[in-house]
Amino acid sequence: AAAVLNAIIDAYLAYRRELLVNDGASVLAERRSTAEAAVDEAEAALRAFLNEHRLSDFDAERDAAVLRVTTLQGELLTAEAAESEARAGAGALNARLQSMPRTVELYVENDVTGQLLALEVRRRDLLARYQPDAPPVIAIDREIAALRGFIREGGAEGAGQRRVGVNPVYQELDSARLQREADASAAAALAGALRRQVADARAESDRLRALAPEHQRLSREVAARDDAAARLTQQSVDAAARAARNPGAADAIRIMERAKPPASASSLRRLGVMGAFVLAFGIALLAGLLRGYVQLVRAPDPAFAAQNDTHTEKSESVTGAHPARQAARGAARGPGSRPASSTPRRRAPVLARVGEYAPSGGR
Repeated sequence: AAAVLNAIIDAYLAYRRELLVNDGASVLAERRSTAEAAVDEAEAALRAFLNEHRLSDFDAERDAAVLRVTTLQGELLTAEAAESEARAGAGALNARLQSMPRTVELYVENDVTGQLLALEVRRRDLLARYQPDAPPVIAIDREIAALRGFIREGGAEGAGQRRVGVNPVYQELDSARLQREADASAAAALAGALRRQVADARAESDRLRALAPEHQRLSREVAARDDAAARLTQQSVDAAARAARNPGAADAIRIMERAKPPASASSLRRLGVMGAFVLAFGIALLAGLLRGYVQLVRAPDPAFAAQNDTHTEKSESVTGAHPARQAARGAARGPGSRPASSTPRRRAPVLARVGEYAPSGGR
């Protein structure tokens, strides 16, 4: 008993110290260490997942892949539009060149104008030496008039030395056509490269989209464990602060003297006598109750017997019994007999109350 009492007191004091001073700080520290280890494990799993699939930042790379697909598709549409525009322009220029001559006459060179100019110069020279009505001047005037009339009549039109060359308009349009065809070829090459890049970007986007559920699961696990570790850290810090504020709160109750068994045993005689007396009293009470119940069962109640006789007489009168039997029953009772119910009789105590049963003649 002393050992049990000391164990109970020690357990109480330990619980009091944990409740008032430690306030679960040690348990919280252990749980925090376990939560931090779980966080490290989850982060290691996430890093292994990213390293396995050659990723650094999953969300950023997924957004970049989607943006790259969108950008490349826009550039592809622009390149295809530029190719179509260049080919259409080259076709229009080619149709224009089909109806245009490649060579033209650049100019026609003759000496008519030169001769006229020489005659004019010679007349000026003659006027410097002669009068206007002098025969040399009149002769040169006739030559000048005849040459001007020849020119006026179109005698010199198309005559002389001709020079034929490339049509400059044709050459310019042909250069523009070649430039448009070169632009169309460049746009076609660019569109082909962009198609390959779009296919690669879409494949990368599809790969990241397939990896998204696993990454989200690992990220949620890291976030949940980190949140749990943060809460446990806050609780541990609060418990440590409360323990620092009340360093002596558990010293209010101390053990002055531990329980120990007595040096000499005490007598149990008095306790044994009292127990025997209580046991004897209980046995006597039980025996009395049983005796009264047995007497009641062996000796039935007279009132119940008289009532039974009355019911019997009623039954005989109803069924038409012989009157002689009733007379014999009255003689057997005697002249001075009285009903059994008037005879006083003391009833014995019973353990339970038994209900009266009154049988009827019809049953």
